Amino acid sequence: MRAVVIFVVAAVMATLAGPASALTGEQIVRNALSLHEGIRDYKALLTVTTDIEGLDMPERKVTVYFKRPDRVRVDSDGVVFIPKSALNLAELEHMISKNADSVLSGQKQVNGRTQYFVKMIPRGDQPHRDRVLLWVWGDNWTVDRLEMWYDGTQMFTMRWTYQRVGGKYLMPQSLVFTTSADRLPGGKRGQVRLQFSQVQVNLGLKDELFAQQK
Repeated sequence: MRAVVIFVVAAVMATLAGPASALTGEQIVRNALSLHEGIRDYKALLTVTTDIEGLDMPERKVTVYFKRPDRVRVDSDGVVFIPKSALNLAELEHMISKNADSVLSGQKQVNGRTQYFVKMIPRGDQPHRDRVLLWVWGDNWTVDRLEMWYDGTQMFTMRWTYQRVGGKYLMPQSLVFTTSADRLPGGKRGQVRLQFSQVQVNLGLKDELFAQQK
């Protein structure tokens, strides 16, 4: 029997471009939204390692499919916890642009690389208790780390490494999701590690493939 549990986290994958002296938070977000513009669909093999309080889950290998605008299929032989925004590019794009002001708040050098620090703050009449913090590499414009805070409490952290696919697209190679505020199903705390391999983009995946999800 195949069972897949996907939990939703607010996650952001970003890119930015242009002269460093002219960068603003809004420019970073606009470029983030164009990171995967050329990707219509993808397929990947994921190795999922789970370390969650009170759960004894084996390492699993799952096959994931994505097709725009927001179709996702996950094939697994058992229960697996996966951050939904790690798979759904459209959801990432929605998260990064959803009613927030982006503020470029600093930069530093890390082992010879420039890293930018961006705060995303809800605008308008929304409660100003949640914050998304991003650390973006300046040489390939990918996000190194994301933190979600709510009312002064750190909810979770996501960290990425990347691989180039098709000689053009930067796609995740690894993703580590760590929660310290009971955000996993059942109020658990812990860590989920995803390793992406055999990533293929723009395969022309058919709609029927997603209708067959079990």
